[in-house]
Amino acid sequence: MKTLLNYSHYNCFGECMKNVLIIGLIIFLFSISSAAFIEELEVLVIDSNDRSMEEVAVWTNYQINSIKGYVTTNKQYTNQYGIVNLKLINNEFQEKLTKTEYTLFLEYMGQQQSHILDAKSGRRSRTFSFDINRATIRVYDIYKGGIKSNVTILDQTRETSNTGYAVFNLPDGDYQIVVDHSGSKQVFPFEMKGDTLVEIPLTEFDISILLLDDKGNPLNGTVKLIGETHSVLNGKKTLKITAIPPILIEGFSGSKEVSKEFDPKITNEVVLPIDINPPEITGVTYKKNIRGYELSVSILDTGIYATGLDTQINPPLIIYSMTTAGEKTPERTLNLLPSGSDRFTITLTDISEDSVIDYEIWASDLSSNTASYTDTFLAGSEQQGPTIPMPIPDTKPEQSELELGEVFKWILIGLGVVVLILIVYAVIKLKSEMKEEK
Repeated sequence: MKTLLNYSHYNCFGECMKNVLIIGLIIFLFSISSAAFIEELEVLVIDSNDRSMEEVAVWTNYQINSIKGYVTTNKQYTNQYGIVNLKLINNEFQEKLTKTEYTLFLEYMGQQQSHILDAKSGRRSRTFSFDINRATIRVYDIYKGGIKSNVTILDQTRETSNTGYAVFNLPDGDYQIVVDHSGSKQVFPFEMKGDTLVEIPLTEFDISILLLDDKGNPLNGTVKLIGETHSVLNGKKTLKITAIPPILIEGFSGSKEVSKEFDPKITNEVVLPIDINPPEITGVTYKKNIRGYELSVSILDTGIYATGLDTQINPPLIIYSMTTAGEKTPERTLNLLPSGSDRFTITLTDISEDSVIDYEIWASDLSSNTASYTDTFLAGSEQQGPTIPMPIPDTKPEQSELELGEVFKWILIGLGVVVLILIVYAVIKLKSEMKEEK
């Protein structure tokens, strides 16, 4: 009997706890599903002339509930009709703790507004206005009409319509428009004073591009402008472009490249020279002086479009070593010193007599083209400058002797002809005289 009572007691307790949990769960679910308010707010933003404003930032600061407190929502932006839709949900389970007052923020072009509102359940609309006017930007080709481009004012970028129009809402003041047409950009200043129309004309141009090396020879490569890349054969390319001057053009040949800006209103031919040839190292001489051996060299970066010799970052230098009695010293590196015009000199000191000097001269131009010259000389020798190969003796008679023999032969032949003519003449004359005597 005692056991039965205990079982009945525990069974009743379990049922009671189960009912309490179910009731608590129902209350919890009810508190979640039945919010204090759900407001679906449509915000319309207009300018001073009652026209909708696009790209206006809208956000709120409102209470979720008494536990989580207030939350600031992410910024949303009005669409082309000037509208943004907000949904505010308060899930406070005690009505007396619900805070329906909240703040609505609006921001556009540095202007900010805040409005204290009272939340209400359901859908409603609110309209707010900025004391601001409209700037209408028109980008067009003077021959073909409107052109699609990206137009930026301050931090806002819009693409023009097919007819070339883009609209901004701006307070009065001075601004700059950045127009980007296929990668070609141009800045246009303008003054905003009430509603303003700004027209930006683009033009179609025929241009001829010459891709040349530093000596004026044609190159194969590519050119890039207005966001497009074009192949160049034999140094020339003709294009038709629509752009805003000035235009940036880039030329490429191998690993070398060049860029420049040009205005097609001023010239329709663009020369893109790429320096691909290294400097020329010539005229190396050396002579003994009281300090050692003075070495002199001529270094030139030739060509009508040559960028010039680099004398600052990578100046001309010499690397040399000395071998005496079979022992070679470590290499030394010295910068060559300019000595007027295209000449550079350096004195190599501590040179032992009868030692062999191995040297290498390096030079670079401003386009990183590098040239080198290598040679050897014997200290103490009478040779002044690089070794010059001597001509190989020829066993044939000299040309002058051959020519003299030929002349003498022809003189003898000529004399013989003259003598023969005189003899014939004398015989004829003698026969004539004999006839006259008869």
